[in-house]
Amino acid sequence: MVARSDGESQGTLCGTGSYRLALVGALCILAAPYLDGKQSTREIAVPSNLALGLVKPYKPIVLRSEDEFREILGRAQDICGEAGVFQLVGDMSGLVEFERSLQGFDFANECLILIPVTYGADFEARLNAPYVKSRKLTCRVSVVDPRIRLLDTQLVGHPAARTDCFGIAVSRKAVDEVEVWIQGKRVASLFVN
Repeated sequence: MVARSDGESQGTLCGTGSYRLALVGALCILAAPYLDGKQSTREIAVPSNLALGLVKPYKPIVLRSEDEFREILGRAQDICGEAGVFQLVGDMSGLVEFERSLQGFDFANECLILIPVTYGADFEARLNAPYVKSRKLTCRVSVVDPRIRLLDTQLVGHPAARTDCFGIAVSRKAVDEVEVWIQGKRVASLFVN
């Protein structure tokens, strides 16, 4: 409340437009270090069978060069071919499209973060919006049950698990470190340079 000279009280500052504007401005200044995550990263579509090229146990990795990328891609293609379970037309095509989509990827200015996530077959994995603070990029993956809306039914989970892989291109100029969190647990801290 603001006191007037005649002893009456005037409305609070919350009701004034200038106070709201100042509050919004202050919040923008405080949130500014978190807003450039979208500017220094971009999501890359990654086929789920690329995770097969990663060494078990599956952990997030940084690909800093074309040679590292080729090694992972080659290993995934070899495993897809050897497994016999995969049909080359269906499963190998995702790897071929992925390789084509990264032609011209500039490893001098960007690196590729691969985040494999293993979860139950009935669940979905989602990559939340990454954010940057003090040159550290934080990536959070959540695993959710899409059936949760069916509250009146008994949920029986499927015993099978699957592994998907998220890819994020990261600007080397804007980020030094990438922290990966899956289901609220920090699983990796990776250096991009």
